[in-house]
Amino acid sequence: MKISWGWKIVALYSGFVMLILFMVFKASSEEFHMVKEDYYGAELQHNDHMQKVRNAQEMTQAVSLTYQASEQQVALQFPADMQGIEGKIQLYRPSNSHLDVSIDLEMDSSNQHVFSSEPYPKGRWILQIDWTSGGKAYYFEKSVVL
Repeated sequence: MKISWGWKIVALYSGFVMLILFMVFKASSEEFHMVKEDYYGAELQHNDHMQKVRNAQEMTQAVSLTYQASEQQVALQFPADMQGIEGKIQLYRPSNSHLDVSIDLEMDSSNQHVFSSEPYPKGRWILQIDWTSGGKAYYFEKSVVL
């Protein structure tokens, strides 16, 4: 049995339409997470953010991060010359925004902040530290695997 060229065109066109409908269905059922819910408002604060990053880069000693897997603790060491440090740590999970956590900075006598990584699922996290010291604002970001 030989199929005429007219039916071949109809079959090709129908196959194309079905492929497009499948792709639209698949794309609409895909779950995605935005980095920020209010990305427009965050963009307006971009210049302030860039100044905080520059301030952190100009520090005499950088913030050091130490992860102790055996004790499941993350230690952040701030420079000794910084006094009155106040701020927040944002643990951002790129794969799932529902796991994001915000922690207040609580410094000990040696300008160190230690927190437990036990309640957080293992995997890649982005640690974002936003703090002020001496009237100056700073921002530091580092990717870490807990």
